Amino acid sequence: MKSHSKIIYGCSQGRLIKPYNGELQCFPKNKWIEEFELAQKCGLNFIEFFIDEEHNTDNPIWSKNSLNKINIFLNKYNLNPYSACISYIINNSIFDKKFIDKNVEYVIDVISKLNLINIKLIILPLLNKSDLCLFDLITVKKILKIFVKECRSFNMKIAIESTAYSAELINLLKSINDPNIGYVYDTGNRFEVEDPFLEITALKEYIFHVHLKDIKDKQNVIIGNGNINFKKIISILNSIKYNGKYNFETNRGIDPFNTMKNNIRLIDEIIQN
Repeated sequence: MKSHSKIIYGCSQGRLIKPYNGELQCFPKNKWIEEFELAQKCGLNFIEFFIDEEHNTDNPIWSKNSLNKINIFLNKYNLNPYSACISYIINNSIFDKKFIDKNVEYVIDVISKLNLINIKLIILPLLNKSDLCLFDLITVKKILKIFVKECRSFNMKIAIESTAYSAELINLLKSINDPNIGYVYDTGNRFEVEDPFLEITALKEYIFHVHLKDIKDKQNVIIGNGNINFKKIISILNSIKYNGKYNFETNRGIDPFNTMKNNIRLIDEIIQN
C-alpha cells in the first residue's frame, strides 16, 4: 500500500514491532533490521530514528558496521534518511549546570554519527529533565546554539519539541534567530496546551516537522480512538502551507503493522476529504 496523497509519512523507530518490554518508547532491539522492510510494505517513506532515553549499546548508531547496515537497508527498501529524535536528553539534562558538559558532548557525538546515515533533521525533545521552562533563557539559548552550529556543519537542521506555550517558544526561537532551528508540532503533546489554530498560526514560520499521535485520558492511543481533531489540525497546517513531513509517533495496538497501515489510511481520508 502506498499513500496517494502528497504527504510524506514516517514512523518512529520501534513502532512497527511489538515491544519486548511492553513500553511505548522502545528500541526494537534485535529486530531493528526487520522494521525497514515493514516500513516499505505499509507505505512509509522514512523511519524516524530513536536515540534511547538511557544509553543503549544495542542501538546501531554506536557501531560503524551497523551504521553501514542502516545505509544498505535504507537503499534496499527505498526509504529516505530524514529525521532522528534524541530522546536521551529527556532523562539527561542538557541545561543543568551539573551535567551540561557530559550531556552536550553526548548529543554532539550522536549528531556526528547520525550524519553517517545522512539524517537531515535532529529532533530535541525539551521535556522532563531538559524542559526549557526549568532553566533561564540565556542557558537554553547558549546550549541550543552549540547544537545548531554542529548541525550546520553537517547540513542538518534542528527542531525542538516542547510543552511550553507558543509565546515562550517564539521568544526563544526569535532570540536565537537562526533559520536552522525550528519547532516540532506534536498533536498529542500540545493537546492540553493551546488551541491548535492559535498555536499553529503563531508558530507557522518555525514548524519544521509534525508528530502525529492521538491522546485520551493523557494516554497515547490508536489514532481515531482519542480526542485529537486531526481534520482540524491538518486543515490549519494546510492553511499555513506547511509542506514538511508527518511522523507517526503512535500507539501500536495489537498488530503494529496493520495499525500503521490504518493510520495512513485514516490520515489520507482526512486529507482527501
